[in-house]
Amino acid sequence: MDLGIPGLEDATPVGQGAFATVYKARQPAFARTVAVKVLTAASLDEESRLRFTRELHALGLLSEHPAIVTVHDTGFTAEGRPYLTMAFVDEGTLADRLRDRGPVSWPEAVDILIRLAGALETAHRSGIIHRDIKPANVLLSHYGAQLSDFGIARVAGGPETRTGVVVASIAHASPEVLNGDRPTVRADIYSLGSTAYAMFLGRSPFERVTDESIIPVMLRIQADEPPDLRHHGVPDDLAALLVQTLAKDPADRPQSALELGQRLQDVLRGHSRRVPELIVAPEIITNTTADETREVKPSAIEDGSAVDQGSDRPTRSRRRVAGFLVGGGLLVTALAGVALATRNGAEGGESGGSTPPTAEPPPATEPVVVPPDTEPRTTQEPDVAPPGTASTPVTQASAATTTAPPSTAAVVPISDEPVCGPGTGLLAADGEPVRVILDTGVGLGIDDVGALAVLHALADTGEAEILAVMVSVGGDPGSGRAIDAINTYYLRPDLPIGVVSGPAPSGPSPYTALLATTFPNDLATAAPAVDLYREVLAGQPDGSVTVVSIGFLTNLAELLASPPDDVSGLTGQGLVAAKVSRWVAMGGAYPDSADVLGNAEFNMARDVPAAQSAVSGWPTPAVFSGFEVGNEIPTGASLQTATPPANPVREGYRLWGATGNVPSFDLTAVLAAVRGTADGAFEVCTGRNIVGSGGSTTFEHRRDGQHGYLRTVAPSAEIAATLDALLIAPPAG
Repeated sequence: MDLGIPGLEDATPVGQGAFATVYKARQPAFARTVAVKVLTAASLDEESRLRFTRELHALGLLSEHPAIVTVHDTGFTAEGRPYLTMAFVDEGTLADRLRDRGPVSWPEAVDILIRLAGALETAHRSGIIHRDIKPANVLLSHYGAQLSDFGIARVAGGPETRTGVVVASIAHASPEVLNGDRPTVRADIYSLGSTAYAMFLGRSPFERVTDESIIPVMLRIQADEPPDLRHHGVPDDLAALLVQTLAKDPADRPQSALELGQRLQDVLRGHSRRVPELIVAPEIITNTTADETREVKPSAIEDGSAVDQGSDRPTRSRRRVAGFLVGGGLLVTALAGVALATRNGAEGGESGGSTPPTAEPPPATEPVVVPPDTEPRTTQEPDVAPPGTASTPVTQASAATTTAPPSTAAVVPISDEPVCGPGTGLLAADGEPVRVILDTGVGLGIDDVGALAVLHALADTGEAEILAVMVSVGGDPGSGRAIDAINTYYLRPDLPIGVVSGPAPSGPSPYTALLATTFPNDLATAAPAVDLYREVLAGQPDGSVTVVSIGFLTNLAELLASPPDDVSGLTGQGLVAAKVSRWVAMGGAYPDSADVLGNAEFNMARDVPAAQSAVSGWPTPAVFSGFEVGNEIPTGASLQTATPPANPVREGYRLWGATGNVPSFDLTAVLAAVRGTADGAFEVCTGRNIVGSGGSTTFEHRRDGQHGYLRTVAPSAEIAATLDALLIAPPAG
């Protein structure tokens, strides 16, 4: 399709809304794909054209922010329709992510919210109120979350939407906006909070669940309390903060996006989580006319655009919704704005074409970076600066903070080069015993037995506490008893054991039945693994458990999908999000299993749907120990000479035929899960792990990823010696 825009070709529509159509197009001059947003109006009057130009100039300034979608060009098509071109983003929107993969883990949600808070603060400082923040307007790019679709945003000094007209998506609109008040900074805070709720609920907090009219939705927004996010695995302090963002009275909400972002950083800091930077431009110069510029500070933006943060003036949002329904024809004008709620939020792209006239661009300014290690602070009211006068940016924790250059950590794209190191936070050892649930594929490999022995040895040294052992292999009645025999040998005969239920990968084992009948054990019946997972997790402190999987991911996928029960009112995913600190898995090969193995690794390939579900849906950080790691570290030969015949681990290796050294696939995962990177054996490369249709694994490197994979740092022989010493260690008693 020819859009009538010079330099663009092969346009195909990818999104249609009431006000604009988004196209995917090629820009041959740059050999790239771009997104083009074309307004549907065939023509615009001169005033609207000027407004369009002013708003897009402001967006051009805003798009320097890493969490605001990049706008490259704007102009008018041959038919006179305004368009803008943007960087094409093919990962979709947050709404797509929630629809396809379900709720987001709370640490990931907070990361997204901090990025968006920095973007919003930057927009507010330029005098721009977004007015339509919702999951469909948050793009998930290679650079992280980006705020998009400023199509109905208002610029300070520009033409107004008349008071009483609601222009927003109803489900995420604030009570005062539904009352017909002009949107303010605090209305954007409300919509960002509503978007946060959607990340946990899969919908807005007051959204209709049946095919009802918009009126009940509006009534709930005006009168009801939001759902309790603690039932969805959200910690108390975060849940309390998000409730505050949805306060009915704007004065009770966080007073700026900066304050909200800093408080979100404090939440992560309070839970010893990795804290991303909060990037905020200190000031942005906005064109109010073609030949006039002025600096705009948050407290100096007029009331229709931003809240007067020092004002005690009561707001009109205190009016009852009945006044909204019957007064002044507001219902009709509100309904006219509902069309925005049906937009699919498609955004993206770069550009070509003509550029509207603008004033000389202002000098570049360095963004404010609120670093991860900034101590908790109390938010100060910003100094009031009259429009057109120079003023100091909002005070940060220290003068050094305000002059800090932007960190590349906030904008690192996917790269072919690994982003690796010991200090990623994904495998942090804090000196306390690591509480471990081990999920094993015992019976189909002998390294599962070795890994269990290593875990017992680490428990004997006080480095670990074993909470339970699960089996992911089906159809083997001896597996649970074999594990119980090993636990009994290490003087832990009462450890709970769970076995996968329902369809699961299975296969014959040369050793489990013999271990079960040869060595002491008293296990009568193993519990269903998912039931035991829920019981054990529910009894642990929040964020305290490390799950180590060294078999198939069947149990973990079923755990995530489990409903609330008598043990816990949380869903499986909510329970994991609340109780699990990290997941360490032996599975896959990295960075690309096709390059390492030529095909998929065993643990991923035997139950592909479970692997895909667990890896994509796991709500806490996850680190994967790949085939290539354990394959380089041979261990086990010393079992036959340095341990007694009464050792079931030694006998299991002998029955398997492993009288010499064998790869330590599962042993390395256990060692890394307990000791982390502190002893210098491993480092972690961060990003995102993707499980393909055949169980293949592909890793996208990025610094701020929730996934990581192990890479050896110490010589393989040194790690092997460490593992062998643990493998042959006698029981502590």
